[in-house]
Amino acid sequence: MDRAPAVWELQSDQRLTTSSTGFTAIVSRLACNSGVTGDVVAPDVEFGESEIVVTFQVEPEDPDAADCQGNEWVPYDVTLTEPIGDRALIDGQCLPGGAAEQTVFCDPEHSRWTP
Repeated sequence: MDRAPAVWELQSDQRLTTSSTGFTAIVSRLACNSGVTGDVVAPDVEFGESEIVVTFQVEPEDPDAADCQGNEWVPYDVTLTEPIGDRALIDGQCLPGGAAEQTVFCDPEHSRWTP
């Protein structure tokens, strides 16, 4: 079964710097699942020159019917293989063609943190 898309935000109590090599994301399943995000899968991380794109997914939901009350936010520690530097942190699900692109979870810049 395919994994389901999830969106993320930075946990609010963090103080990132250009030398940071990790952060805690709070992750939520995008689709309705009766308030349950489920198991978060290690994110896909792509390092670019001006941005680091972090894309989360979660394990498939229960195939039974689910209501749309909003899903819980689950903390997930992300370890980067290099410092953030002068790059923005981007939610990959918010990029053009991403599963969350047209949702309230995504701002026009797609950024979760900018140096």
